[in-house]
Amino acid sequence: MASNPSGTPPAGVCSPETRTTVLRHLDRILKSSPFRSSKRNPALLKYIVEQTLDGQSDALKERLVGIEVFGRAPDYDTSTDHVVRTAAGEIRKRLAQYYLHEGAQDEIRIDVPPGSYVAEFRPAAEVTASSAASPAVADEGRPIWSGDRVVRLFLLGSLLANAVLAIVLVLGARPWFGGAAMLRKFWDPVFTGTRPILICLGLQTDFGWMHAGFGTPEVPAQKPPASANDLVTLLQDPLMRRVNMADLLALARVAGYVGERHARYRIADPGSTSFSDFEDGPAVLIGVNNNKWTRSLSERLRFGFAWNMASHTVRIVDKQNPEGTKWEGTYDPALETTKDYAVVSRLLDRRVEQIVVIVGGLGAHGTEVAGQFITDPDQIKKLDAYAPSGWARKNLQVVLSVEVVKGSSGPPKVEAAHFW
Repeated sequence: MASNPSGTPPAGVCSPETRTTVLRHLDRILKSSPFRSSKRNPALLKYIVEQTLDGQSDALKERLVGIEVFGRAPDYDTSTDHVVRTAAGEIRKRLAQYYLHEGAQDEIRIDVPPGSYVAEFRPAAEVTASSAASPAVADEGRPIWSGDRVVRLFLLGSLLANAVLAIVLVLGARPWFGGAAMLRKFWDPVFTGTRPILICLGLQTDFGWMHAGFGTPEVPAQKPPASANDLVTLLQDPLMRRVNMADLLALARVAGYVGERHARYRIADPGSTSFSDFEDGPAVLIGVNNNKWTRSLSERLRFGFAWNMASHTVRIVDKQNPEGTKWEGTYDPALETTKDYAVVSRLLDRRVEQIVVIVGGLGAHGTEVAGQFITDPDQIKKLDAYAPSGWARKNLQVVLSVEVVKGSSGPPKVEAAHFW
């Protein structure tokens, strides 16, 4: 196969035989499981490959790709609309998945190197040879090596593993180690891209002056709005709305953990968030009753929320067993001990083709412990009793419960879990 040193055939060099071979290989890729569930990714990869084969590398610029493939206006702002960059990142990940499994035995490779929208075509033998000189990351973070280095590295790895295991056992730190590993596995899919993580925080719409007496002993009386127009203005301004303390605690935990992983994030409220925002990168949703996106993106999941409009209550239901257990909290202030429930979900949502993490409780204490569960190694290790092999690559939902004694939350308990 004729190619230049970068692996991309320049204009006029690609032979008809090479073109036929590449296009046949492209068709196989587009029909594979990593690509057939998507609409925009196959369209972009097909465009990139065909333009490269035609020697039209100059047409593979971000703005032109956005216009030709995604129908953007000629003057669209590439600094705020990252559809091309996001889709290209998804293509690179899906190609890696394809060649790791279905395309492992293919004779050629199609790559789209980072920082470029020009495709590279190389015989699989060249890829294998280059892999022998440097490690590549595969499933669960295990390195792939080729040649006789495998034996040496296996022996060295065995010695190191035994040494680490001995230290862990001696220090009695194995539970902590397991929890830390599970925490990373839970969050690793969220950090695969380069886009900032969207944290969508639910907001309250009630105000002290909307209740009888315009205030309580805990909340000083506030002056009511001068007119209905003022009320509408306040309700439309997210900075003027109340935030549930439990949601804030969950937000602080999530933002703190994301910061520890040196990832970027941005915070938005449901009212200023559109469906297209979830297509741009991973997202974390906090809150149930006060977050419309939690309700929308959870409606097809096994563990969902059911609202009783007459009693103004919400409960968690198992849609695969509708006549079975229904988790409904107790909120009687006369009781010394009450109970709350929450659902934690992590999934690749096919509608937005991005990882979404959903954290929401029936009440405030449920949301609080859900945020704790996904950021605390000591808590998330409780999932180990339910998690199947390879769970880190699966979608998951966890139903949590918490005992609340005199207004203080206890540790979360796993009631049920589902992986798929």
